[in-house]
Amino acid sequence: MGGIIRRNDLDRLMGWLLNVIGPGVGDVFFVASASSAYETWFKKIGVDSSHLFATVALAYAAMTTNRNDTVLMAPEGIAATAELDWTKNNCNLIGLGGPNVQGRKGPSGTFPTMYGGSCLYSTTSGLVHLLHVTGARNRFYNMHFVNAVNEATALSAVKVGGSLNLSYGNYFKNCNIQGIAGTTCNTTDNCSLKISAGASYYLFEDCIIGNHTYMGARATANQGHLHYPGVYETGSPGAAGYGPQDGRFVRCDFKSRGTTLTPVMVRVEPGGNEALDRIHQFVDCSFINWSGSDAAIVRVFYDACGTWHGIVLRRCTAVGYDEWQTDDLGTHPGYISADMPITGVAGGHARMPTGAHDSGT
Repeated sequence: MGGIIRRNDLDRLMGWLLNVIGPGVGDVFFVASASSAYETWFKKIGVDSSHLFATVALAYAAMTTNRNDTVLMAPEGIAATAELDWTKNNCNLIGLGGPNVQGRKGPSGTFPTMYGGSCLYSTTSGLVHLLHVTGARNRFYNMHFVNAVNEATALSAVKVGGSLNLSYGNYFKNCNIQGIAGTTCNTTDNCSLKISAGASYYLFEDCIIGNHTYMGARATANQGHLHYPGVYETGSPGAAGYGPQDGRFVRCDFKSRGTTLTPVMVRVEPGGNEALDRIHQFVDCSFINWSGSDAAIVRVFYDACGTWHGIVLRRCTAVGYDEWQTDDLGTHPGYISADMPITGVAGGHARMPTGAHDSGT
């Protein structure tokens, strides 16, 4: 009976994958650390050794672009020693730890290491981006990405775009994306998520971006956990037509820890480098800064891009910030639009209730 159950387990797993990816799924590869219980189990249920790898990078190398291939990662923490450059199209990475990816990589004080489900992380000195996606139409589910390198050169956990290739249509679902591992990550280019040139039509749903736990408190003026740099990999400004267009964040939580007033949550690079283009929407999102006191950061957005674009807030909430944006920094008078019914500069900002119980106020 046990053998029958094991053979059926792989069939059931493949049936579940079809529900996630849809019909037409390509080849499937598995990742589990060497000699782990997960590796043993994958072998028992019939995963061929040619499709079982100890790192995500090795499994990624086995995928074929534009074939809807998929990597399934065991629910554990697996270290990366080099940047994972995801140049392929229509390939997928799915964590098997479920949709709750809350957690952190690395101990904090007396707290143990707490992975958020399937966690890809790095502590390797000199690593710039943990995952760098320049391919198109790739999908990432139930993953925890952590750049735990506390260096100024550790620029992001996930970067999408940043090249002449149009890295359009990438999708992240139930992912936790954490960068800025400590106070040494103190430049305006350090962030958790970087959306760069050519990264149009991106979609993030039910994701967590940033952190307010293991990292040091931020103090760098106008540094954001979400950064739109508007540059190619060479560092040159993005040419006209390559600014990210029509991106969406839906039901995402943006987390920050800062005790000074000057950091932000979202930084749109200033100047005429087309850091953003067209419309970018934040739907049912929260922007929360934890300071450990009542101090509130001045603004959620720092948007000084010199080219025309729009940021639309729909049913969003900010906590620990004074305003969405204190001034109109770009050439267009007011990049940010909001549908929250509360009027004034504090529209959509959470406020402490003052009415007494059963008082009717």
